[in-house]
Amino acid sequence: MTTILTEQMHKNSLKFRLWFVSFVFFLLGGVSLFAQEEIPLRKPNAPKLPVVYPEIVLPEGSGPHYYVNAEEVSRLQTAYESGGKVAKSLANIVRQAQFAVGVPITFPPRGGLHSSLYHCPDCQRKLKPVLDESQQIEHHRCGKCDKHWSGFPYDDVYYTKAHAQNFKRGLLVAKAFTLTNEDKYAEFVRDLLVGYADRYRGYKRTKGILSPGRYGHICSTDHEAGSLMMQYLGPMYDMTGHHPCFTSADHRHLKGDMIEPMMTYFDTATMRGKSNHHSFHNAGYIWGGVLTGDKTRIAQAIYGTNGGFIEQVRTAPSLEGLWPGGYAYHFYARRALVRTAEVARHIDIDLYAEPQFKKMFFLPAQEVMPDGFTPNFGDDPGKYVVGRLGSEEGYAAYRDPALIPLLSAEVTWESVLAGRTMPLQQVEFENESILLPDGGHAILRGREPASFSLAMQFGKYGTSHSHFDKLSFILYGNGQQLGLDSGKRHSVDYESDVHQAYYRGTIGHNAIVVDGHPQQRNTNNCELLEFEAEGVIPYVGAASSELYDGVRQVRWLAVAPEYVLVLDQLHSNKEHVYDWWYHCKGENGTVEQANSVGQPRKESVDPGLKYIADIQRGNASENLLWEVSRNAGQFRLTLANESETSVLTGTGPLTSLDKRVPAVRFTRTGKDVTFAAALEFVDQGQEPFVFSIQVFVKEEKTSVTVSHANGNDRFVLTSDQFLVLDGPRTSRE
Repeated sequence: MTTILTEQMHKNSLKFRLWFVSFVFFLLGGVSLFAQEEIPLRKPNAPKLPVVYPEIVLPEGSGPHYYVNAEEVSRLQTAYESGGKVAKSLANIVRQAQFAVGVPITFPPRGGLHSSLYHCPDCQRKLKPVLDESQQIEHHRCGKCDKHWSGFPYDDVYYTKAHAQNFKRGLLVAKAFTLTNEDKYAEFVRDLLVGYADRYRGYKRTKGILSPGRYGHICSTDHEAGSLMMQYLGPMYDMTGHHPCFTSADHRHLKGDMIEPMMTYFDTATMRGKSNHHSFHNAGYIWGGVLTGDKTRIAQAIYGTNGGFIEQVRTAPSLEGLWPGGYAYHFYARRALVRTAEVARHIDIDLYAEPQFKKMFFLPAQEVMPDGFTPNFGDDPGKYVVGRLGSEEGYAAYRDPALIPLLSAEVTWESVLAGRTMPLQQVEFENESILLPDGGHAILRGREPASFSLAMQFGKYGTSHSHFDKLSFILYGNGQQLGLDSGKRHSVDYESDVHQAYYRGTIGHNAIVVDGHPQQRNTNNCELLEFEAEGVIPYVGAASSELYDGVRQVRWLAVAPEYVLVLDQLHSNKEHVYDWWYHCKGENGTVEQANSVGQPRKESVDPGLKYIADIQRGNASENLLWEVSRNAGQFRLTLANESETSVLTGTGPLTSLDKRVPAVRFTRTGKDVTFAAALEFVDQGQEPFVFSIQVFVKEEKTSVTVSHANGNDRFVLTSDQFLVLDGPRTSRE
């Protein structure tokens, strides 16, 4: 009996060691036996349609119909032949296409993987491909540690880029055919499409190391396949498929061996309904449906009750029209929604009439920050709003002057296709303070001279792209960004430690960390206390008791013409350590009292702190001043004395671990703690506006006095209201 047990234990131990070695091999990027196996499709989701929906009528004739119709082709050709500025961008398309058709088409040996996997496992830096003389991959090099990585998954990410370049060339050449009717362009597109149809079923579906989902033949995810269908495959086939170089056998081959299998792939998707992924599935469905004549697929894309277009735009955006996950995903989802709406428009179905869809075009114009970008909360690098895909189509649909600032001033393919053939005069945004109670943030716009724009985040933790950043804010003033959200201004693996611990963690935001831990995942918006946009000093207040167990946090933000007030109050029945963090672009962030080199806390206590470098520490019981040199001036943060304060200065990562920005942390301990700070920018050669800031806390009343060049401003917080008693100021005149 003992011998049998010993043998069994030995077998189990051996199994464990084999499993462990395989797991480590997996993490190191080795080619596991399981990494590139053929993966069967999931069980398909059957289309769910309402009992009754409008009849779908497809146009007759050989086309093109769905990306461009006869009227639009005529408009594009007329603009191209007109010469001058109107034809400049169109002539450039033809010029590039002439070169593109002379380069042989190279098909990668297999499909691709997501770019988030293209990072050095050791340094978390983005890799660079190294090619041999014949332009074949040798390996992938890390610019930091100079290590070389090869094989799966790195080659596969590179293949993604190769596939993308092929289809971009195809779309470019298809546009050139539409403009010129030259046979060589249609023939190139035919060879590209048929070449992919020849290989599509032969490309194995694989699963990746970090994301063990089931991937498609060409694209790494189902929504990327939808993007391929709507952005490239569908439009280029529509523009050229009527040319005689496409035989009947070609059409059967393309539809039967690539388009229909791709739609079957969408059927297996698990992220449906409110997911931005499903917007791309719908775009793939409608394109596949019109190209194959499958009206059920078209109806599924528009009227489907398991996440069709109409259901999506009525349920996914906030009441104000913001897509879940921030503006990066707002524009990402809108791109797919526009593609669906455009195909629908070409078969006489108006989806632009949906009220929530309409709001998705107008909201960015109201929220654009002074640098032309939208607020970058969550996994959002910030998106420049002018000339974004979908802007021309939105303006063509609504013809509202409020959308003109979003349009590119130049005439482009997109503008001509949408009906605009004349250049525009640049139009300035004239934005006011705005509150999105359902979307979960507010923007305060201050008066001159600083003209601050401050965006505060108080929304719920809604998607996997949300950050632990509630009650944080970003700040612009004096023509520059003065307070930033590290967000996702980087190309990094979502699962990497730097993303999870720092970029996504509370420490990477202008927020308060309690006991060294990131905020909890709360599913509700924070409590909006008050929003006041009128007056010389607009302000907003919000609170939550869900970010940390047993802790209630209240934050008030007020935007004076010359400075910003930040007032935080924290209450608990137990003593806690409160870290008040702030991040600002610039150089040499210093606090006079922080003059000794310090070591980070243990990682188990504060996992993101290991990414703070150049640390200096100190302690003080008086007002503290953090100064950051920036653009021929200084950003100044004055923190009022309220109790003994520990100070840490350093630098945190921004776009990468090598590109860093100044950061400061003020730490106080207790059951009830208050932080009050004044933020301003002082141009070189000018005197600071703020002299000092004082805070008085007595029972249920808190009073903050900011002494400045024109006198005093007083802010009084009681249990039921926030009062602003601002003094006279010359800047108001």
